[in-house]
Amino acid sequence: MQKKDNRQQGITRRDFIKGTTAATVALGIPFITRHADARPIKQELVIAWDASGTAGWDFHKVTQKTQERGASCTCYNSLIEFDRRKVDLNLLMPALASDWDISEDGLEWTFKLLEGVRWHDNYGVEWGELTAEDIEYSIKRSLSFGGKQQFSSVKDFKILDKYTLKMMMQTPQSQIDVMAMVAKTPQCFIASKKAIEKLGDDFNLKPVGTGFFKLDKYVPNTYSEWIPHERHWRGRPMLDRVRHMYMKDLSSREMAFQKGEAHMIQGLVSQRWYESASKLKDADPVLVGPGSIMVLHFNTSREPFKDKRLREAVMHAIDRETLEKFIGKNITRRQISPLHRDYMGYTEDVKRYDYNPDKVKELLEKAGSPKGFEVEMKISEIDDYLTPMQVVQGMLKKVGITLKLNVVTHSAYHKLIRQDVNPLVIYGCDRFPTGQQLLEQFYHSKSIVGTPKAVTNFSHYNGIDKELDTADTEVDVNKKIQLWQEAQKKIMEDAVAYPMYIYQRCWVKKKWVDLGYHFESNLEYSPLLSEKTRILAH
Repeated sequence: MQKKDNRQQGITRRDFIKGTTAATVALGIPFITRHADARPIKQELVIAWDASGTAGWDFHKVTQKTQERGASCTCYNSLIEFDRRKVDLNLLMPALASDWDISEDGLEWTFKLLEGVRWHDNYGVEWGELTAEDIEYSIKRSLSFGGKQQFSSVKDFKILDKYTLKMMMQTPQSQIDVMAMVAKTPQCFIASKKAIEKLGDDFNLKPVGTGFFKLDKYVPNTYSEWIPHERHWRGRPMLDRVRHMYMKDLSSREMAFQKGEAHMIQGLVSQRWYESASKLKDADPVLVGPGSIMVLHFNTSREPFKDKRLREAVMHAIDRETLEKFIGKNITRRQISPLHRDYMGYTEDVKRYDYNPDKVKELLEKAGSPKGFEVEMKISEIDDYLTPMQVVQGMLKKVGITLKLNVVTHSAYHKLIRQDVNPLVIYGCDRFPTGQQLLEQFYHSKSIVGTPKAVTNFSHYNGIDKELDTADTEVDVNKKIQLWQEAQKKIMEDAVAYPMYIYQRCWVKKKWVDLGYHFESNLEYSPLLSEKTRILAH
């Protein structure tokens, strides 16, 4: 077996270790922070979520929403983790896996586990120590439920000893592919085999993980409370208790924050709310990046957008700067490529469709529609989708293009667009931060809606299959990136999608809540807690 090839794989073991250092050196900080008069500060945190309850924390069986993910990230660990600070593949760091090797042919990956990692001693049971058997069990269980796509490249497993697991792959995999596969997302969490087999269906509301918090109490539709995992492998967390409140009503969350009954609250994806949140008592507004990319997809299989000139006319009719200002200067970020600007492989070297009414007129005339044309679409009732399309509707009207919007419920919208009813589809999403997943799901022919393997290719586009198929099996990360960038160029040249903007989620926390790190972005939609999160003097 050969040690990892650091020259070709892009992210080296040394890079991962650099990230680890920042996350662990502060474990010696005294647990209780004190006032000047030496009175201890109560280390209990309350978070209020935009939710009426929880679906539970069995991450394999339950589609985890924001409120579940916020708690699960403190309950479970994965083999590899993102640094809490930022979604950056260069900041991935070892977690339950202390080291890993790759075979010379790239088909076998061997993970060495940390020794002595303990499961939560919960529900009156000592669940014991994490072993390679738990890793194999968790990944196989994930394959049986929602992780089929995540672990599709895994062929088989072999337990070499109590702390060593070998994963055999269907095809050679680059380091970035495998790290993406096992990094900390819900389907990658590791759970106790013994606990799942003993608790059965009860495991959903009685989770057992290796994370720094364990479940202490759950009151249905009201709250869940979590307390420290005293024998956590990175040390005891600084908080004594965390309560996750389920408060669907925004005004109730704001009132709880004002009264000091909640210390972090989930807000609205709204510029107005973000600005008003700064006026709440002791408020520190937080934007959660990298955010979701909002894209307008053209259905190239039907009129009127079979004609590329009419697709281009719509694009040139949109004033991106005005659109961003209308949605919100703080909560939006500029986006000109179909791949999120913070994802590995992003390029700005693509064809741009700047606002140009004269160009619109020229394109309409060439397409035989000098007076414009009419198009009709179903649109979701929620502001995230309806508002930008109403703004676009007004812009198109100025150049003679009539856009009719038929408002439906959000659930109906998602169903209808997958039934291919719209000539235009607006869709917001975020994916794992590399080019492969997002580009494959929205622009590969196998993902075209209405086909057997349909995902979210609303454009019926098939122009970059070769680039994506080659990138999928390429082990040289630099070559992968080149292929993803070529794919973006073709998408924009063929005018099948118009990237509108990136929008970020809004939270507010008390100024005296110290997360324990400088927060920039994550894939969990909320400011995550860490072992070093604490309440400061106030």
